[in-house]
This record gives sequence, structure tokens and C-alpha cells, in this order.
Amino acid sequence: MPNPINVNRNVYQAIKDATTDGYFSSPRINNSDERQAIESAIAADGEIDNGERQVLDALRSNTSFTVKAQGESPYDVSSGLVSFPSGFSSSATGNVTGRVAHTADDGIHPIPAHIPEQTVGRQTDYYETRVGGNYAAQRATLLDVNNWGKSGMMSADFQLVDGQGNEINNRPPRVGDFIQIALPGSSMIGNDYVQIESIIDNDDMTSITVRPSRDPGSSSTATDHFFTSDATNTFTLRRTTSTDGEPLSVMQVNGRNEVPNSGAKNWAVTTGADYTPMQTWQWEGMLDHVLDAQ
Repeated sequence: MPNPINVNRNVYQAIKDATTDGYFSSPRINNSDERQAIESAIAADGEIDNGERQVLDALRSNTSFTVKAQGESPYDVSSGLVSFPSGFSSSATGNVTGRVAHTADDGIHPIPAHIPEQTVGRQTDYYETRVGGNYAAQRATLLDVNNWGKSGMMSADFQLVDGQGNEINNRPPRVGDFIQIALPGSSMIGNDYVQIESIIDNDDMTSITVRPSRDPGSSSTATDHFFTSDATNTFTLRRTTSTDGEPLSVMQVNGRNEVPNSGAKNWAVTTGADYTPMQTWQWEGMLDHVLDAQ
């Protein structure tokens, strides 16, 4: 067996319970109750630590592993008892909101608890990780909403505005502010709008959550965006470390509950165009725009 993986006692017990039926080993860790029990234990604190990430990797690759917890003896799990699908990732249960982990090209990412729950429509997740980097500059770039449009030739233009639609150019964003979005090719149709409903800014994480909104410069109360007001986008910059102790900056954009707004004037809805490529270009460009900041 490989070196033991350190986990908390809840995760340890969930794995042990899933592989035993009383005094006998169960055939496999593969039924929904066993999977949910392990997911619940991993999701309990809303974070995926290094030990839990190693457990997820072992479950995903169907390899043998050993877990240990404080006050508990090492517990071996043979690959013959592991039968999770390769796409396994921890899903939230109980009181934890949203998925707790998502697998991307650059690894497994914890999904912070402040990201809204996925309940309807489409979910999108974009990630980029960099070793080192100037975290202070990256943070400043994320908070500089008016320059988000510098993320690429195909980028939309973004302008922070107040509740009357007046431009804001002399301060950072605040909860309640609106963002006016001019999509490429939409000059004849008009702008889209989102409202900032949450900002988190601490030593190791800066995050902005926005929701499709009305045009603050109009008397109309209709949602003026190609998604309904069910949708959110959360832009999060995190500072963390790799398993080797290297400093990492992680930028992610998590879309939730993306339902097309049939009443919107936006070209993506009125012409039946596919907004997915546009969205991908925009957010992948933004990941680089933030992480490239010096």
C-alpha cells in the first residue's frame, strides 16, 4: 500500500463504513448510498484539502489507498473494492451549497461555499492556475471592472454604473452597483446588464458575484440580459499552494442556473445564435487577463 493519506475523522469513518458491512468487506464502494456518504464527509467544511484531493484521485483512478485520521489506525482500501466512475467528483449534500469540487484540465478545484447552488438550466465552469505571479496585481485587475474588456479582441466592453445608469470611474465596485455589458456585434440592439450582489475580499480570495438585471437607466423592470435573473456568474481569484508547496494563483468563473431569456433583445436570443462559444472566449480570456497582471 502507498503512504497513508491524512484525512479528518469524518472522511475516515465514511470510507471505512463504505467498505465494510458489519464484520465483512462489502463487494465494492459503488452504490449511491456509499458514494453519498463519502461525498457528504468531504463536503462538510466546504473545502477540499490535500488529503481529500488524494482520496478523490484514488477513487477516480480505481487505485488502492490507505487513509488515517487522528486517533485512528491506518485503514487500507484495496483497488478491488473501489469502483467509482472516472468522472467522479464530490457533490454537495446536506447543508453545503453547490458542488464542492470540479475537475478541470489543470486539476481538481474546490468550489467555495459562496457560489450559488445549481438548480435549473446550465452550469459552466472555467479555471486557470498559475505558479507564482503577482497576487496584488491580479487582485487589482479583477476589481478593475471597467478594464475587463481588455481580455481579448473578441471581448465585450464592461462599464460599472450606478442605480441611475451613470458611469462609475473613480472607485472600486460595490454591492448593488450595476455592470453595463456591450457584447460584440450588439450595437444595434443595446447593452446587457448585471448587478453585483456579493463581493468577498480577504487576504487569500477576492470574489464578485453578479446576476442579470434590469437596465438601471430605464424605467423598465424587465431583465435586460440574454440569461434570466436565475443565472449568476461568480469571478473568484484564490491564492493557494500546490502539494509541493509552490505558491499558486487560481482564477475561476463559475456560471450557475443559466437559462436563456426569451424576452431579451440580445442577438443571441433573437437570432437563435449559440452564445456558448462567445461565453467561452470571454471567460477564458478573462482568466488570462487577470493572471497575467504584473
